[in-house]
Amino acid sequence: MDIAGLRDMANIKIYVDCDESVRRERFFRFYRWKEMQDKQIAEILCERNRDETPYIVDSKKYADIVITF
Repeated sequence: MDIAGLRDMANIKIYVDCDESVRRERFFRFYRWKEMQDKQIAEILCERNRDETPYIVDSKKYADIVITF
């Protein structure tokens, strides 16, 4: 979750906006490196998309700089 107190302490706030297909590939590559099976990885990704991603995407509005790739 975005924490206002931490955000206020930052001198500069940078948001990295990454295409979802790139994010997904990197996510799978990382967990495969940890020797997890694709089914487990997909479950983790689904959970993160539900629980964390909305807060992360919403925090973009506070960024001083947005890097898109």
